[in-house]
This record gives sequence, structure tokens and C-alpha cells, in this order.
Amino acid sequence: HKKQLIFQPYSTGNDRISGKRFFPILDPQKKINGFFEYRFYGYGLKIWTLGGNNTFSSRLYFADSKNDQVAYDIRQVLPHPSQKDKYILCTSEGLKIFDITKKNLQNLFTLSTETHFIYAIFIKPHLLLCSTNEALYYFDLTTGKHSKANDWSDRLNSNTISHQKFTELVLDRDGILWGLVYD
Repeated sequence: HKKQLIFQPYSTGNDRISGKRFFPILDPQKKINGFFEYRFYGYGLKIWTLGGNNTFSSRLYFADSKNDQVAYDIRQVLPHPSQKDKYILCTSEGLKIFDITKKNLQNLFTLSTETHFIYAIFIKPHLLLCSTNEALYYFDLTTGKHSKANDWSDRLNSNTISHQKFTELVLDRDGILWGLVYD
């Protein structure tokens, strides 16, 4: 039985999609210690941390270019598979590593200035699939190498990818990759 990448059309008409996304920050016992908050569209990343009396406080990062910070459009937050307290941020400019304890940001993977990243998911423990405005790319965290998805089409079980601008990617429990596209 061969699995395939399947496209199902859906239209939102003229409605604008907006809202927020959240990603939990867990302590070593897997209890929520805080969470990331970011928007579907817009700049910035808010980090909420659990304090005394079970209350949360927040701090905003990457929302504007004031105070020596660069504004980033955060599209996705993923935990780093092998580095504790580090998260991979999928920004429109590329993939970044954010160290939550030191609060610093490092470049991980970028392409040309015309290539804008949209979304990223892990399809294997150290292999990311990234959607951009140009194509789908694989990025291997262990080797630092990247390749267009059509170069590795056997991993998708498809020779043609009819849409390039995926706004979301999901790998289901059966290993089937689903892509959400807004034209």
C-alpha cells in the first residue's frame, strides 16, 4: 500500500484568518512551566512563565526593532530534539534557535532574501520539512544540509507537488503528510 500526498481544496472567500497559537513550555517532570504565544499573522513572541501563587507573567520578544531587537514574524515554535531549553522558531526570514534560559537567538537555516519561510514540522527526529513561498525544503539538523522536497520525492511518495505555498503541514499517525494551502 503506497501512501500519497493528497490535496483537498477549501476556500475561506474574503475572510481573513487571524488568531493566536500557543506552545507549552514543560519542566523535566512534564508539567507546564509556561508557554509561547504567537500570532497567525504579525510580529512578536510572548513568553508566559509560571510564578508564585500559580500566576503567569509575560514578556514580549521580537515585536519591534526598538531596544536592539529585530522584529520577527514567528510562524511556528518547535522544541529542539536534542538540546534542552532550546526551541526552533520558524520565522518568515528562516529558522532560528531560541535559548529560553539565555534569551538569545541564533540563525539556523536561511535561504535567499526572496525566500520567505511559512511553516516547519519534524517528519523524523532531526529532519525538518519547511514550507516557503518557493518550495518545500528538507533541513537536517545533524548535518546542516538542505534539499528541495522534489529532490527527495520518495520520502513523500509523490513525484509532483502541485502547491508550493503551504501555510501548515501535518504528519498524521499513519505517516501521511497533509498540507494546508491558501491561494
